[in-house]
Amino acid sequence: MQPLLVLIKISIYALLLHRRVLAAYSGEDESGSCPSGLGNCGNISSKALTLETLPKRIVEAKYAVRGEILDRANQLQAELDAGNTSFPFKKLIPCHIGNPQSVGANPLTFHRQLLSILANPGILTFSRAQQPDDVIERAETYLKHFPKFGAYSESKGVAYLREQVAQFIARRDRTEAPSIENIYLTDGASNGIVSVLEMLISDSNSGVLIPIPQYPLYSGTIVRLGGQMVNYYLTEEDRWSLSVTEVEAQISKARAKGIDVKALVVINPGNPTGNILTKSTMEAIVKLCEREKLVILADEVYQDNIWQTERPWVSFRSVMLELGSKVELFSFHSTSKGFYGECGLRGLKPFWLSI
Repeated sequence: MQPLLVLIKISIYALLLHRRVLAAYSGEDESGSCPSGLGNCGNISSKALTLETLPKRIVEAKYAVRGEILDRANQLQAELDAGNTSFPFKKLIPCHIGNPQSVGANPLTFHRQLLSILANPGILTFSRAQQPDDVIERAETYLKHFPKFGAYSESKGVAYLREQVAQFIARRDRTEAPSIENIYLTDGASNGIVSVLEMLISDSNSGVLIPIPQYPLYSGTIVRLGGQMVNYYLTEEDRWSLSVTEVEAQISKARAKGIDVKALVVINPGNPTGNILTKSTMEAIVKLCEREKLVILADEVYQDNIWQTERPWVSFRSVMLELGSKVELFSFHSTSKGFYGECGLRGLKPFWLSI
């Protein structure tokens, strides 16, 4: 076959294929007419993904910290930037989420220097003298246990790093170190929490108890996964304390409606309330969940951000061990919240959950 003839046939085929694609989007057949039974082609959307075609649970999911208040703040900021001087203030301070650098915190250098070496170990050869000694020591330790940080690790995370997390938990709780097989590293607290909720919510009758006020990750994810929010209300008059009686009442109401209540979310220290649970309340929660066969999701990411001494913080893991309880517990912590306050640089946002 001659090259020109081949080219002509390919061109004709491409035109016919293009015509079919356009017809598929417009609703017309290849003759330019509406296929029989479709009615008016002009009423057919040219898009497969629209607000109307989205699943209802996606449309109804809300993430309040980025909702109406932030929208209004963005409008005000736009007016300030445009020179509007009619407001009784000259600037806005964004406090709707935990985002320290947006309100003046400076980035820490240690983990940036460390990560740069892990990503490019050649730095230890050609510019070693310019690196701080503590950074070099840490980098060489990590590279010894995991030489290629560009490679996939185990699904749960690098084993040596999980060992370090286990030792941290042991020091914190003054117990033996947990098995690293029960520790998972994820890229941010949200992804770990979502993974657990995905395991818990199997159908539209799956219910999860969440505190009100709460961090909207929980409400938004439960709705998106098609589950049921079972709200229990914190007692504002008592420093936003958790009432076990209130939790029991909400369990009874939910089950009366046919909801299969599977888990209890406890945020301690509270977000956004800042409350710290007493040990006696935590013991009552563990006993309740064991009795009612509920999984505990202990969101403890602010455990290192406590600025009072009258009510010490303790982990749910330590309470559970003291009681000898067999309750199922997922405990969450976040390096970004607990240590260096850097929430936007995802590659630097490790998080762990222990089971």
